[in-house]
Amino acid sequence: TLGIPYDLNHLPPWYLSIMYLSDPASNQGAPLDLKIYNLALESGAKPHYLESIKQHYSAIEYIYDFNHLELILNDPSQIDSDKENLNRIKECYLQSNLFCIQNYSHNSISEQGYQVVYINRNKSWISKIKKITKKNNAFIVMGVGHLTGEYNVLSLLRGQGYAIEKISF
Repeated sequence: TLGIPYDLNHLPPWYLSIMYLSDPASNQGAPLDLKIYNLALESGAKPHYLESIKQHYSAIEYIYDFNHLELILNDPSQIDSDKENLNRIKECYLQSNLFCIQNYSHNSISEQGYQVVYINRNKSWISKIKKITKKNNAFIVMGVGHLTGEYNVLSLLRGQGYAIEKISF
């Protein structure tokens, strides 16, 4: 075991990392994706998914590994470093600075992780986006990391002839 209670050993490393990085006192309310989902339902929109929950969590496995989790357990100051990195990514996001997001998010995982989490998923989503948008306009939501890098979703869609428009709110 990694020095955690037996009943937590079956949880994936990414989930345990999130538990360590979460600040329950922040009282930030529901996650953004849940808020967007509820808004879609309230407006009568039918949600479509670019991947299954199982596919999503399988990809997330490549971001966190047991070596990193063990480092956190052996050196609690690593939690502060991880929180600082997440705060940097959040600041980049709030500034709409995609280069900054790429620098902190893509460079923090292995090359294989980057391939699985970003490139492979982005490429697989294009056919699904084409199917969703074939009959109607669509509002498509994904993590901001999928908008950066050489094989980002926006570039892949432009390559398929789509016109991409930024919406400010």
